This record gives sequence, C-alpha cells and structure tokens, in this order.
Amino acid sequence: MNRNIYVTKIKTLLNILKGEIKDSGKLNLLDVNVHVEDFFRDLLNLIYGWQLQNMNQSDPNAAGGDLCSDDDKIVIQVSSTTTKDKIQSSIDKLKNVSDDAVDGLGTLFGGIDGDVIKLRKESYNTHDDIVFDPSVDIIDISTLLKDIANLDIACLRRVCELCEKEIVPLDTPKVTETDLAIVVKALATNVKDWSKDRRPI
Repeated sequence: MNRNIYVTKIKTLLNILKGEIKDSGKLNLLDVNVHVEDFFRDLLNLIYGWQLQNMNQSDPNAAGGDLCSDDDKIVIQVSSTTTKDKIQSSIDKLKNVSDDAVDGLGTLFGGIDGDVIKLRKESYNTHDDIVFDPSVDIIDISTLLKDIANLDIACLRRVCELCEKEIVPLDTPKVTETDLAIVVKALATNVKDWSKDRRPI
C-alpha cells in the first residue's frame, strides 16, 4: 500500500535528519539548526494545520521560542537536545517577554533528541500564564511519526514530498541502467520460442 511506503520513507528521512543534527552538534557545526527550524515549521503546519511562522526571521534572538502562531496561540521551541532545564528556561524566557503577549498562550517543546518519556513526567513552573502540559506538549520524532501515520493519504504524500525535498541530498546520484542490463533486456526481448521446434533426441 502507498500509505506504508510513505510512512516508511518519512520515518527513514526523519531519522537521517536526527542523526545529522546530532553529529553536527557534536562537531559544534550549528548552521543546520537554523534551517531545521524552517523545516519543522513547514512539517508541523502540514501535520496539524497550524499557521506557524519563524520568530527568528523578525527577531534573530526571539525569547522563549523559535516558531509561533498568533491564530493558534502556540509558541514552539525547536531544540536538538531536550532536558528539563532547557524546557524550563524556554518557559521562563517566554514569561519575561510580556505578560500581555503570553496570556493564555500554549507552548510546545520540540526535541530532536532526549528522554522524552522521562521529561513528560517532570513538573514545570508555567507561572500560571502559560498553558503547558508536559504529557502532550513535549514532542519528538516518534510523536510526529505516530501523528503522521494517521494523516489522510493526500496530506501524507505532501509530508513525504517535503521530507524528500528537504532531507535527501541534492547530489544524490540518480539510479541509471547499466550497459549490461541494457544488453540482457535486448536479448530477452529477441528470444525465439524454441519449445515449438523441440524434438526428442
């Protein structure tokens, strides 16, 4: 089924991205993190129907988050490493921006790597203004894959196309037919049906 093909391909590509981000972080090559924010903006918009914008485009040092949607009342921090301190720090920064700006605002923490199951059981100080339920508002690649698997086929195809455009290297060589394969095909199409002329010896 096409659904299975799409989900498998998306899972493979997201895990490639996860590995690339982890390896880049170990080498302190953080350029990829800037582009990952835009990728996750588009991916989350497709999956959940949000209208997320990259906060860093208007303010390179936006406090408390990377992506936001005024319509959906959401702020999302995209992070390559997920820890309790990092999550709490994002909530604290968001609170300090402006009481008017965050009143009733929900926040999500999108972690690429980390023990999400453990972090969902922790408690966080949301300052009574920010809506944050760690059991559902900390998302990772596995969470996204579960939600992706339940999308309708048209949306699933768009998610797959986005992942292919963003994650597959541009210089990936195209698979072409070898000369030997061309010769074998040519011989196979010109084989005479010898069964009619067979006579016992």
